[in-house]
Amino acid sequence: MNLDWSIILQLITLILICCFFLFRKHLVAYSTEKGKNLATKEDIEVITRKVESTKSEYVAEIERLKVELALLSRKNDILFDEKIMVFKKLQKALVDFKKYCEAAIGSCGDGDGGEPPVSG
Repeated sequence: MNLDWSIILQLITLILICCFFLFRKHLVAYSTEKGKNLATKEDIEVITRKVESTKSEYVAEIERLKVELALLSRKNDILFDEKIMVFKKLQKALVDFKKYCEAAIGSCGDGDGGEPPVSG
């Protein structure tokens, strides 16, 4: 019985050694490809982190610019409203001044009809 187990064990060992030598190239190629895939996966993770970081920076910058633009727009609206108010006051002052001038000229020319004398 001992001899039978010994022969079986040697046969199994011989088969394993033969399989190793037959598939050695495939195992090396498989290990190399697995290593490449792992490196690629790690590279992709690093690149993805960098892209996401840059993306979040741009989003933050865009949001900051939106707020700044909204503030400038509001300031512009306020200035525009102020300009309109000033122009309305100026228009009223000019109308009042015109009326004053017309009244002053009218009171000066009451005696002769308001027209300059004609020579001749």
